[in-house]
Amino acid sequence: MIVPFFTAIGWPMYITPAVSALTVLLNQCSALAGWFARGVQFVWPIVIGWAGILIGSYIGPRTQKYLPMDALFAMFGILAFYVGTRYIAAGFFGIHLPP
Repeated sequence: MIVPFFTAIGWPMYITPAVSALTVLLNQCSALAGWFARGVQFVWPIVIGWAGILIGSYIGPRTQKYLPMDALFAMFGILAFYVGTRYIAAGFFGIHLPP
């Protein structure tokens, strides 16, 4: 819900996905700190995900600003529709679509 909110208040589409990814990163950091406080062992796949978030947040705005805004909205809409379809298919019907 972060990306639609930021675009609704007028932020450019080439900035909002990076800011959204940064908020996810900060949320994961706080969750991981809570897990460590409870004695959970370190989870390496989360760190790999963080690296992807940081790299994507750096590269994304630099490449997306060369695409037309309508194309970015269309790509985001298609991606959001597919993710929603995957959740519905898996949750209600037990069908697992490819990522």
